[in-house]
Amino acid sequence: MLSGDNSILQKATDAKTKNDEAQIKERIQLAYHSALTGGQGSYTKESLEDELEKEFGENNYSVDDSDNTNWKMIAQGQEVTIPAGIKVIESYFASEIFELNGDTAKKMHVGDYVNFDVDYDNLFTNNAGNADKPDNIYAGKWRVLYVTSDKLKIVSAGVPARFSVNGSTSDDLTTRMSTNLFNYSASGSNSGYFNGYGFKDEMGNSVTTDGAISNLFKSANGGIMEGNPVALTRGDIMTATSGYSGPYADYKFGLFAVPSGEKYAQLWLGDRWGPKYLNYMHNDGTVENCNDSDKAMEILGIRPVVILKSTVKYSLEGTDDNGISTWDIISE
Repeated sequence: MLSGDNSILQKATDAKTKNDEAQIKERIQLAYHSALTGGQGSYTKESLEDELEKEFGENNYSVDDSDNTNWKMIAQGQEVTIPAGIKVIESYFASEIFELNGDTAKKMHVGDYVNFDVDYDNLFTNNAGNADKPDNIYAGKWRVLYVTSDKLKIVSAGVPARFSVNGSTSDDLTTRMSTNLFNYSASGSNSGYFNGYGFKDEMGNSVTTDGAISNLFKSANGGIMEGNPVALTRGDIMTATSGYSGPYADYKFGLFAVPSGEKYAQLWLGDRWGPKYLNYMHNDGTVENCNDSDKAMEILGIRPVVILKSTVKYSLEGTDDNGISTWDIISE
């Protein structure tokens, strides 16, 4: 028979196809061994790609390094499985990659997430109780504010602390909020006091004293914090948003107005916008100055801000569908 599935011609065609596929795999293997030899026994995704390009030409190949055990070298519809090689992590200083405005791919932007190792649960954020607890997706996370003097400034994505201003109008209060948030114990004093903490240690246990909380921050990611934690301020918001006037309800997917049920988390901010009390984030997503003595007696949330040293590098973990990226912290 000269035709049909079992014909001489068909068998010849099948044999040629198998031979072609085998030759392609041999060429992939050749590229693999060239990378292995050139790397003196090791290789990276980039070195494999270089050798595949030499063998198959530009855009006719790929390397799948998604698995931690085995990688795949792919060319012209054929693939060869090889042991996983060395992953090269591209890392950058914040000053090299931060972009205050714009949406350039692989750049760091306001509102991106940073894997800073201080964990916490959200707390209810005002006297009203359970109506004002931020959504769980914001617990334990940290987000980019901006870069100042080559140092990255980040803020808690959720609300890990509660604070009572207790009617204080003293300058001492704003000094504490802006210099060392967790370096005092003033429970019951007229100058304000913390009403609750949601911080957790590496074992998941609650951390509820100022000194222990300070130590959490000082030791996080190997001690990369510059100075001390401070409170988020209206000034921070204005700088990060380039003067955007609000309301902040939809800005960067909960960056400043953190969703809590049908409203937003109420926060004390660590600066003033007028002659009395502190600024605060209202539950409608607006920032206001508190000139009401009754309001100034309320207990609202506090979001700590941290500055990371200029020597820290960051590596892109990934970017979601909304264009918000997550960055890993690389040691100094």
